[in-house]
Amino acid sequence: MSFFIKISSIFAIGCSFGWVLEVVFRHFCRSSNPEGRWINPGYLKGPWLPIYGFGLCALYLLSGIENLLPIGGALGKLILIVIMTFSVTLLELVAGLIYVDWLNFDLWDYSGEWGNFRGLICPRFAFFWGIICAFYLLLVHRLLVSFADWITLNASLSIFVGIYLGLMSADTLGLNLSRHKNFRSSSIQ
Repeated sequence: MSFFIKISSIFAIGCSFGWVLEVVFRHFCRSSNPEGRWINPGYLKGPWLPIYGFGLCALYLLSGIENLLPIGGALGKLILIVIMTFSVTLLELVAGLIYVDWLNFDLWDYSGEWGNFRGLICPRFAFFWGIICAFYLLLVHRLLVSFADWITLNASLSIFVGIYLGLMSADTLGLNLSRHKNFRSSSIQ
């Protein structure tokens, strides 16, 4: 049960921090938003992006293989960062294929980027994922594990994780599917 609470906590943290990262990125760094509007980057109404929750869980789980690598030290960490980068890029591709092909959502578009595959992944953003993976492994992982352990040990905090996931699930189930055809992110109200 404690592993479920820990992984649920990590998922919730990833969903929220990913949402904040995307909101800031789209406000300040996107040429497609010259007005500098605050844009909700996802298809849900709340402040969460599940793909980042899955990504953070993947990084957490992959960090456990560091001791299994035949090479240690800086080279071992570099190999792990490459594995993590490949994994989150693959996650982005799979999620993109599901959203585009199955749900008809276009949540991101890298078609203008060099080396892109169907506008879903590209080398430039894989490089950015690599930077995020390095930041995670070198600076965030231990803090995240300590925080998730703390939540797991405090039942009252675990309740908040459950409430968060319940609200996100309700948001997902309440999704208005009539607006899904070629969905583009909308301004935050």
